[in-house]
Amino acid sequence: MLFRLIKKITKNFGVFAALFFGIILSLVIINSIAIYGNSLSDMLLQKELSKYETKFKETAGSVSVSYFNSDINSGFSEEIRDSYISILSKTNMNIEPGRIMATANEGAVWKEAESYNPQEYFFCSDYDLISIKNFENHVEIIEGRMFNESFREEDKNIIEVLVDKTTLLNLGFNIGELYRIELLNIPTISRVIDEIERVDKMRISKNYLKIVGVYEFKENDLFWRKGIWDNSRNHFIAKENSLSLLCEKESKKLHFNREYFINLSNLKYSERMDFIKKIDQINSHFNEVNTAFSINVYDLLIKDNNEMKLVNNMLWIIQIPLLVIVFLYILMITGIIVDRDKDEIALLKSRGATQIKIIGNYVFDGLVIMAVGLVIAPFLSLKLARYMSITDGFLQFNGEVSNNIYLTTKNIYLSLLTCIFFLGALIIPVVKASKESIVNRKLSKVRIRFSTWKKSFIDFIFIGVSLYGLYSFKNTQKIVSTVEVDINSISMDPIIFISVITLTLGLSLLFLRIYPYIIKIIFGIFKKIMPAHIFVSFSNLGRKVGKREYTMLFIMITISIGIFNLKIARTINTNVIDNIKYINGTEIKMIGNWNKEKIKNLKTKINRETYTTADFLAGLPEVFKEATNFIEPDFNQYKELESIEGATKVLKIQKTNLAFSYVDYKDIQMVAIIPDEYGKVAWMREDLTPIHWYNYLNILAKEPGAIFLSSNMKNKLDLVKLEPGKLVKIEIDGFTELFVFGGYIDYWPEYVDKESELIIGNFNYIYSKLARKPYEIWSKLREGKTYDDLLNEIKEKDINIAGIQKVDVDVNLSIYLKAINSSITISFILSMFITLIGFLIYWCICIKERELQFGILRSLGLKIRKIYTMIFIEQIFVTGVSLIIAVFIGKIVSNKFLPIISQIVFGEKLAIPVFDYITKYDYLLIMGIFVVSVIFVLGIILRYVSKIRIDQAIKIGED
Repeated sequence: MLFRLIKKITKNFGVFAALFFGIILSLVIINSIAIYGNSLSDMLLQKELSKYETKFKETAGSVSVSYFNSDINSGFSEEIRDSYISILSKTNMNIEPGRIMATANEGAVWKEAESYNPQEYFFCSDYDLISIKNFENHVEIIEGRMFNESFREEDKNIIEVLVDKTTLLNLGFNIGELYRIELLNIPTISRVIDEIERVDKMRISKNYLKIVGVYEFKENDLFWRKGIWDNSRNHFIAKENSLSLLCEKESKKLHFNREYFINLSNLKYSERMDFIKKIDQINSHFNEVNTAFSINVYDLLIKDNNEMKLVNNMLWIIQIPLLVIVFLYILMITGIIVDRDKDEIALLKSRGATQIKIIGNYVFDGLVIMAVGLVIAPFLSLKLARYMSITDGFLQFNGEVSNNIYLTTKNIYLSLLTCIFFLGALIIPVVKASKESIVNRKLSKVRIRFSTWKKSFIDFIFIGVSLYGLYSFKNTQKIVSTVEVDINSISMDPIIFISVITLTLGLSLLFLRIYPYIIKIIFGIFKKIMPAHIFVSFSNLGRKVGKREYTMLFIMITISIGIFNLKIARTINTNVIDNIKYINGTEIKMIGNWNKEKIKNLKTKINRETYTTADFLAGLPEVFKEATNFIEPDFNQYKELESIEGATKVLKIQKTNLAFSYVDYKDIQMVAIIPDEYGKVAWMREDLTPIHWYNYLNILAKEPGAIFLSSNMKNKLDLVKLEPGKLVKIEIDGFTELFVFGGYIDYWPEYVDKESELIIGNFNYIYSKLARKPYEIWSKLREGKTYDDLLNEIKEKDINIAGIQKVDVDVNLSIYLKAINSSITISFILSMFITLIGFLIYWCICIKERELQFGILRSLGLKIRKIYTMIFIEQIFVTGVSLIIAVFIGKIVSNKFLPIISQIVFGEKLAIPVFDYITKYDYLLIMGIFVVSVIFVLGIILRYVSKIRIDQAIKIGED
């Protein structure tokens, strides 16, 4: 059987090479989607871990193991560290030990006074008294000295401690002074005050803290990476054995905290649940020995991430049409192979071969081809996945190659499933051919048969399936709006994911159903005036439609899906950018360094009788009252920056009161702008307002006392008949002014929270009535300049700014964009390439079959240029018509399903409505690529036709 296959491949090498290409491509596409999906999921997981570290300022994977021990030496032992590492190593991750800390029972620090007066002391409870193993090796003393061993002085236990600069300032302590410390036993919050009363009356403590120095962390020392260290609290750091002296008579033991860092940089999203199971087992082990165990990212890892589901859903939605194109391609090639073998199959059947035997031969052929494909496909899949990883825009390959590209067992299952599926595409035409005897085969050559898909109304079935998909998605939307959940958090009907291709197929097949009648009508009208060669062309168009239907179907599906994919890419990319611009309001925001002129700094004692439990728990040792006045920085220094194009002042007042008639609003945000400058640097899409938003700026410029209100205030103000032109009373920072109401706005740059009220006013008019207060500086980069250029210029000119912000893409949205752009780009390129090959194969076979016809026409005196004209006319009515219809189908599919894709991708993530983007240049891009491909194929065909010799053609006829 193997020799028979080799002989067939040798005889029909071109066709088998095309089939082998289709099988390989199908395996590569399926596997690359899975590989790239895993890569994006892993990337998204690592981004989530990175976001966690940024938000909470602690290392993701930080582990805390807490226990009590009366002996500090035992608690700090290396044996415990190593035993815990061996337990944590069950996660199969790299484990790094961190700090070991011993903490004394939390209590209060009291100022020691020579004459005790309960009304004139302060205390602090918001602190940790701790010892840290090897602490002195990782800090630098910036004031005072390093601590020594604790000691006894008369009846006092004096513990030398170090503090950081923040703790010293927060508590108002002084270096060298003694502070009494009480280790309070406070089981419930309600007993806080009672416990304070008890300590005040007894004053039994002999434990004292002596602050001997101020430290700071050594720069870039991994010892201080954020783990169980809490920077929000005050810290007193004592020598390792000091706490033993402090706690020797206490009923509670020392509390030890050991931290470890699990390196999660190589954790894969698909492996996270196995990791969580191991963490749960470790937790159970520690619970058995009365030891508290926790990992900080447990909740993040255990929850299902809807964004990751979305990424994978989008990959498959976009690639399904490509897989259908590949399937049709394989079906066409196998049809050609079987069509050439039909005489041989009929002959075998007439000699007694069973249908199973005939089908078995082709199954063997398919298995051999697919076995070779299974060997080659993994390498090509990894290669394609890497190319997908470097796409950072539609048809843009400027990104970095991902190192996180790997095969999994899932790829084996997908490959086997793909082989079974596409083996069916090989067997379908064989089953049909194996039913024909040699007599039926001879008759079939002269019969015109009605296509099977036409008799079974596949086109209407496909259209019905797609309409059901639309209906199903609308029902899903109703559920989402009712229960108010993310659409990606609920299961969607799988038909939704195939509805795009079913509608495309259905409409394409529907056109192919009516296309022969269009040809007949044209032929019937013009046949009496047609030249002979044109007459022959239309006769060919009306006969043997099988291969032509495949070609037209390829073209219509490829172009329409290309338009759909391009529209998805343009719409999603542009809407994400628009949303980011809208949320930020402008490209660059700065805040100048507004110095405060301190008028007085009064330190006030607290009366303990009025000191509440809440104050105690908040750890507020004192109250400072400051009267301040802001010194405005020079605004011209920002306007003169060469890296930016224009700058304007934007004042935001958070608490503004509005009143009209009996309706009033409290604590509204007011944004005051300079209209002409604001319009040059702020960004808002034109369609968001009923009229261009510049008209609102013009009103503010002509009428400085005008204001605009957000639309969520309209319902209440309509009751009192507030209309444009009427006066509204507004209170700002204690002064009240009447403003002219200009109208309502639904959207405004940076206005995201539609539940909050907003007032827009004129900066110069409002600011002239207020005390100096900080405002933002909005600007945009000059063309050709970068954000780094701006930062360097600010540094060179020594401009002091308090803060700067630039437009930035959200991490999750950047992953979505990467997934969508890469998937659409690869799908577009491969679909065009497949269509080009299918198109070339069709025309080569078509011309080969018509060699006799061309030879006879040439022998009758028909010139070669008229042969070319015949081919050109057929191209117009096959390729040209398909291209035009494909554009219309692409528009229909895009209009129907783009809202679905937008809803799946964005949900409620965008602050502004989704706008459909596609330009005439996008259509020209697709059609241009296709026309170039057609010209290339046409050149090959015409060259082949020009070399046909009449004597060879006549010989073919004799044979």
